[in-house]
Amino acid sequence: MKTTKHVEVLVAYTFPAMWAMTKRKLLVVQNSKAADADYIAFIIIGLMDGKKHIPGIITHIAKVKKVLANQPDSNYLENEPLLKGIHDDKEWSGNVKEYYLESIEELNQPIPHRKGDPARGQVNFHTTLAEIKKAKVLSDIKTCQQLEKLAKN
Repeated sequence: MKTTKHVEVLVAYTFPAMWAMTKRKLLVVQNSKAADADYIAFIIIGLMDGKKHIPGIITHIAKVKKVLANQPDSNYLENEPLLKGIHDDKEWSGNVKEYYLESIEELNQPIPHRKGDPARGQVNFHTTLAEIKKAKVLSDIKTCQQLEKLAKN
């Protein structure tokens, strides 16, 4: 039996229309392969030319109440006309993972992307609450994989 990876914090990129839906429904949707998580930290991004992402900033974090795997994307797209067109060309049309949130909290100090730093991957950007709390910029945040390597040395 295959087990799902579980992490303390999943860092999720979100764009304006998805962020508005997340705040209204206390719902985050990710690729069905994403890890289960205790918390979601949100990197708010914009779009240029309709597709190219502008590096973002972590502004909020939320405690996850429950996770539902393999949910049809029609669940969260219902009554969300702005999202329907955006996700038509995404790889994760079909089934998604839904994270239902207890509440969303704004960070005391946002964590920006420093100009010149590489972008961070989304589905595998897993970390700890301690890393989020001490970071000044996105590149300060060590992933779970980096933390495991440091612990072994």
